[in-house]
Amino acid sequence: MKKDKPSDLPTLRKKAEKKLRDKQDSLQDLSVEDTLALIHELQVHQIELEMQNEELRNTQIELERSRKKYSDLYDFAPVGYFIFDKDGLILDVNLTGAALLGKERSLLIKKPFSLFIDKDDLDVFHKHRREVLESGRLCTCEIMLKSKTGSPIYIRLSSIPAQESEDTSGHIRTSVNDITEQKQAEKAQRASSERYRSYIDVTGHLGWTTNAEGEVVEDLPSWRKYTGQTHEEIKGWGWSKALHPEDLEHTTQIWRKALKEKSIYEVEYRIRRHDGIYRYFMARGIPVFKKDGTIREWVGTCIDITERKQAETALFESMKLNELLLDSIPYPTMLVQRDRTILAANKIAREAEAAVGEYCWKSFGRSEYISEEARLYLKGHNVESCPSCVKCSFCLADETAWSDKPAHSEVKAFGRLWDTWWVPVKDDIYLHYAIDITERKQMEAERERLIEELERSNNDLEMFAYITSHDLQEPLRMVSSYVKLLSDRYKGKLDKDADEFINYAVNGANYMKALLNDLLAYSRVGTHGEPFELTDLNVSVKTATDNLKKRIEQNNAEIKHGNLPAVHADKVQMVQVFQNLIDNAIKFCGSEPPHIQISSEWKKTEWVISIKDNCMGIDPKHFEKIFVLFKRLHPGAKYPGTGIGLAVCKKIVERHGGRIWIESEPEKGSTFYFTIPVKG
Repeated sequence: MKKDKPSDLPTLRKKAEKKLRDKQDSLQDLSVEDTLALIHELQVHQIELEMQNEELRNTQIELERSRKKYSDLYDFAPVGYFIFDKDGLILDVNLTGAALLGKERSLLIKKPFSLFIDKDDLDVFHKHRREVLESGRLCTCEIMLKSKTGSPIYIRLSSIPAQESEDTSGHIRTSVNDITEQKQAEKAQRASSERYRSYIDVTGHLGWTTNAEGEVVEDLPSWRKYTGQTHEEIKGWGWSKALHPEDLEHTTQIWRKALKEKSIYEVEYRIRRHDGIYRYFMARGIPVFKKDGTIREWVGTCIDITERKQAETALFESMKLNELLLDSIPYPTMLVQRDRTILAANKIAREAEAAVGEYCWKSFGRSEYISEEARLYLKGHNVESCPSCVKCSFCLADETAWSDKPAHSEVKAFGRLWDTWWVPVKDDIYLHYAIDITERKQMEAERERLIEELERSNNDLEMFAYITSHDLQEPLRMVSSYVKLLSDRYKGKLDKDADEFINYAVNGANYMKALLNDLLAYSRVGTHGEPFELTDLNVSVKTATDNLKKRIEQNNAEIKHGNLPAVHADKVQMVQVFQNLIDNAIKFCGSEPPHIQISSEWKKTEWVISIKDNCMGIDPKHFEKIFVLFKRLHPGAKYPGTGIGLAVCKKIVERHGGRIWIESEPEKGSTFYFTIPVKG
């Protein structure tokens, strides 16, 4: 609205007076009543004009106040306001805009705005002006201003053409925002992003960024390279298609929770590699907040933890196996630290109140476990302040502390005897177990007693056999001599029955003599043996065959042997073993000429000697019987003997620490084996 100037008021009055004179002729024709009415009307109109004039003055005052208020808002707005002409000259500018350019407002009027623009952005500004005038709509651009301090000032121009009039043709109204801080933040963010991408490239991790809702917007090169997905396939929630189907629901739940709480997002899932192989990853993301506290974006990484998961699985399986092995031990077993803290305990130990994490003496809570000295200490001290001062009777940590070797001790507790062990594992950790050996010790004591009694009984028996066989030799010789004398003197002179009776007596005396000789030989094996010395078994076989020369010739026996070893043995008894086994083979060959082969074979720590024949053989069910004293498988009339020969062989071989056995089948011959251990 334009104001009337004071010089216009007289002119206005003159115009009014002229109109009044033009109407005076018509007023003269009015009656008195009409004149009075007109005067009244004029008075009322005068009052109305005065009232309207008052309202106009009040409105004028209010308009002036509003003009001043909006002028202040214009000048002190947080953004700069400019009016440019078609050539880019500044026609008007508010105080904020002037401050932005660093000049007084009065000095900017009619000045080209381009004077304040960095030379690299001049074309941007000119293009912006042309675009506004040609399009007739709101246009924006960003440019950099010159700076006296050297620090760049970035601004954003938002421009519209002024309303068309003859005075404003080609004018542009522009708001200017200082976006320097925003640009610096963007620059810092780009630098941070570049460092982040470099870190991702160096570490081989998968880096990712999403918007506030978790949707991928920007390109994820490391994710693309690993999964083989394209950027279009990854965008939005497409990245989740590379996850293992079994992990999707759990991953979604964790994401929703992090989104709701605005907290760190952390989850493990499997990602399908470009070759179709799934590998385990640890995904971890953090929210990036705006100034108002809302989430701007999420930034995170995915770290390949496949090897770790495999190690964890192997460790878990190993721990389960160890737990099973620990539980399979049939006595209390624990892993204990040197300070007596229980790290692990098997089922039996747990049932005995062993508690993982507690001190062993405290966990059991049984006074029988604790020494008398420790119990006295407990009465007058705070054990919690010095738990290692107390130990149960089973603790041997101190004994193993300076050694890497296991320690054990026999301990009495609960009226039982225990063999307690502490085996160092590593770093002051011990495997501790206690074996109840009460019954074993009782059995060992009983066994020792029985062994002593058996040895005493055997010694008595051997002595009895020796004395008996030795002392009976003389009366037997007397009986045998007189019976033979009767046979020589009276044979054929008495009746037939007498000759038969005398013959029985002679045979009986001869059998008794052979039996006593064999029994004497058996008893002498353990009591009259010679010291062991280096013995050539080839010589032993030669001596045995020389002793049996007459029987060998009578039976046309053939005896062969390879090169036999030399062993530490009793020379006399080695001859006796070969002689008995060869004689036994000849005895049971019947009418066929005996063929006997003697061989040897080395096996680890002993020599195995074999004597093989072609005789009648033995049923396997009799294998054990033939080595028993006085056991005979055949009638004595057909196969003479006392049944002691093989028992003597067994006793001699066992005296040398060896074994003797037979392999045979009826009608297929037999092979006797015995071993001679080689010590050292």
